[in-house]
Amino acid sequence: MKTTHHVLALLLAAAWPGAAWASWTLDFGVGGYCIEMEVGDDAAPVVGRVRFFAPGDSTGIPLRPQDVRVDAFDVDRRQLHLEHKGSGAGAPAFDLRVDGESGVLEIDGQQLPAPFDWQM
Repeated sequence: MKTTHHVLALLLAAAWPGAAWASWTLDFGVGGYCIEMEVGDDAAPVVGRVRFFAPGDSTGIPLRPQDVRVDAFDVDRRQLHLEHKGSGAGAPAFDLRVDGESGVLEIDGQQLPAPFDWQM
């Protein structure tokens, strides 16, 4: 399923005008949730697009760029802070924080910790 998501992500990135060229994806999964981030590499890596998967969902919901805020994304320091405000996309509000190899997804009043793999 992850390979299918990668192929779909690349096809969507190529078709979306103005989006950063997606050269890889990073995924964070815990408690049945999955946050899939397309990463573009311009002068420095940037999170281009985000897709949200709820438990049991194999399709996912593409999140609107205006509903996602990336406060930190540093692959060298291995830090990420991404927030989704939950308006209009059909996905709940969530906050994802990663420091090193550890991440925490805060969603629906829960804090769900899990390892984070920076392998791209």
